[in-house]
Amino acid sequence: MTNDIKVGQVWTDGGRDVLVTSVFGGRVYFRDRYGLEISDMLERAFLTKHTALHESVDVSTTDDYHDKKHDAGKSRPDLIPGEALLAVGAVLEYGARKYTEDSWRSVPDAEKRYRAAAVRHLCAILSGEETDPESGLDHWAHVACNALFVLALRAGK
Repeated sequence: MTNDIKVGQVWTDGGRDVLVTSVFGGRVYFRDRYGLEISDMLERAFLTKHTALHESVDVSTTDDYHDKKHDAGKSRPDLIPGEALLAVGAVLEYGARKYTEDSWRSVPDAEKRYRAAAVRHLCAILSGEETDPESGLDHWAHVACNALFVLALRAGK
């Protein structure tokens, strides 16, 4: 597939465009509209699913990628409160120590089990308990973490 990809091409999945910035050694590198570099790992998940190809563009002169932001209606992850991200990160770190890093992805019947875990933490909150006694972390952070797991699992379907 990398033989069909050329520097300056814009690939899309219908909602997110990425600009090919370099192709070498069988690897493809992209930048999204926010300037984030996306490498081969995402390319396999992204380009093997989406094949709509736009005409090549001259990246040195194209205003679309240098002077403008076409982000109206796009997701705004920068609006997620940093404190909440740090709290969820603490739950993830605790889980990585207790189990293994990213082991949540391979749990059997994962979506159902993470929904149940979120509800258990909500029940603890509703009963007046703010901190999970096992981890010492805020129950709301556990709820958010489990909800993110469910969202990620559903997005992967």
